[in-house]
Amino acid sequence: MIKTILWIFSAIIVIDITINFAIERPKNNIKPSKLSQYFDYGLSTEHKLFRKVSSSDETADALAKAGWYKSHNKKSSKKTNIFIYGMSFSNHIGEIISKTDMNFDVNMYAGPGAPLNHSYAYYQNHRPHKKGDVVILGILASSLPMINTLTHITSNFEDPAAHFYPKYQLNTNNQLIKKQLPINTLSELRVAMHDTQQWHHIKETLKKEDCFYNKILFSKNLTDKSVYFRLLKRAWGQRHKLKIIQRYHNEHGFKNTDKLIEISQSIVKNFAKEVREDGATPIIILFNNRGFSSHLFSILQHTLNSNKIAYYSTHTDFPAENLDNFIPDGHFKHEIDIHIAKKTLELIYSM
Repeated sequence: MIKTILWIFSAIIVIDITINFAIERPKNNIKPSKLSQYFDYGLSTEHKLFRKVSSSDETADALAKAGWYKSHNKKSSKKTNIFIYGMSFSNHIGEIISKTDMNFDVNMYAGPGAPLNHSYAYYQNHRPHKKGDVVILGILASSLPMINTLTHITSNFEDPAAHFYPKYQLNTNNQLIKKQLPINTLSELRVAMHDTQQWHHIKETLKKEDCFYNKILFSKNLTDKSVYFRLLKRAWGQRHKLKIIQRYHNEHGFKNTDKLIEISQSIVKNFAKEVREDGATPIIILFNNRGFSSHLFSILQHTLNSNKIAYYSTHTDFPAENLDNFIPDGHFKHEIDIHIAKKTLELIYSM
């Protein structure tokens, strides 16, 4: 009996080592095979991050370079400037607008699946906008639970982007206050990752301040060397993300956990107020994507209407419950993007 058990364990170890050798990932961020990528999803976040960030910006993974704040495009133009802050959903709309009406100079600033706090901070970094500019803030329903994060690294275990951004909280006077780590560029992150004391401080801050942080999933350890453990960690990572999202959202709508609803409403209100102070025009696009019904609109409707903020919410024409509105990767179909762009242009023309 003992011999049989030992043989089974030996076979398991041999298979584990053999698979690891067979699917070994190419170095220097060369695109891996689909099989190699599949088994890599369960690697610790830290392991994936060190590989993505690499030794230089030139050799870094594309996702490591995404989402960091870029400078404001201040070039002079006789055209009306449109600035769009958001994620891929809002970028799709910006691209269509730029091709539809050549009187607009469209500038798009986005991050992968960017939550509202990332987009709002991006906008704030570019203040002030000029009189006559149109400033659009895109808000994605599925990203709203990430409003309590400091980085994309923690909320997307399988394929994290490396950028950092602030999170917002409300003080005793219901004013927004900002919390963030001093990491503003990929180069700064690379330096921090190779400084033991600084990297420890970053992880401790994420543990305290970032709701998606999980030490076991995040930290590099011996389980990264086992195919079996990587598969288990991938499943655990999916369960962990779902569990955290359920703290902020369920089938009935968004919850006010950690003041998520109040903070979202305050950000939208402040965004419109600040844009108007600069003489520009604010517009909000609400992307109610699958699994989130009209829940995003429900928590922001009063704020939008009471502050007379121009907006378009996708649930009015394309209910999130209708899965035919989406392509397999979760984005809206192109013809729907065209419709959203048309509705956004109608708002701009009416001003």
